[in-house]
Amino acid sequence: MPARPSPFAAIALVALVAAAGHAQTVGVVGVLGDGIYRWDASEAARGAAVPSMSFENPASREQTREIAVDPAGLATRPRFQREPGEQAGEGGRARVEIDIAPGTSLYGTGQAAGPLLRNGRVTECWNTDAYGYQDDAPSLYTSHPWVLAVRADGTAFGVLADTTYRCEIDLRDGIVFRADGPEFPVIVIEGASPQEVMVGLGSLMGTIAMPPRWAIGYHQCRYSYNPESRVREVAQGFRDRNIPADVIWMDIDY
Repeated sequence: MPARPSPFAAIALVALVAAAGHAQTVGVVGVLGDGIYRWDASEAARGAAVPSMSFENPASREQTREIAVDPAGLATRPRFQREPGEQAGEGGRARVEIDIAPGTSLYGTGQAAGPLLRNGRVTECWNTDAYGYQDDAPSLYTSHPWVLAVRADGTAFGVLADTTYRCEIDLRDGIVFRADGPEFPVIVIEGASPQEVMVGLGSLMGTIAMPPRWAIGYHQCRYSYNPESRVREVAQGFRDRNIPADVIWMDIDY
């Protein structure tokens, strides 16, 4: 009886990085769904990957389809390597690099300061109190190692670095993830549009419940209101002017 084909297709070594002296590999790929692929640096890295904290059902990340994959025919092919990193110790950092076509717009990177268009930006997935942050702040309060790429023709793809280690998202020349830890799975979602990519992401990560009506109304928020009488004064001002407002946030002085 012939052996069942592996759900992952292995790729040979494709490049050397002369400056760092470390090999770059395309790795192995498996199919999670229509247009959804899981990439790993190697079969060993796939087997050693820690459970996902991103998937609604972590086990689903391991359930690749038993079909053959020709990586050369895929539009988005991550490349993996180890690179030196002071914070990561002697083992260096895990690096994943993805080329983008000219005219590709990059979005995402989670909660971040600055413009929606993230081309040319570096975001750090490492959370501290971001008091007094500016537009060039490298991180804020939550980490989402995700990038949405929209090509010039309107097609799109999304990339998730499925790691909880300290991670840098470098969008200055293509898409580069660097993590201070072991190799991590990379999830690529291809779509005919950004909306299609986001539907694919929701199928993996889950979607929010329908919010209550008041939650999607106007929310008034500033650094703070103090004392309580000032909060009531602001609320009354909205009512007197017939301006709809459902929520007033008291940030600090509650």
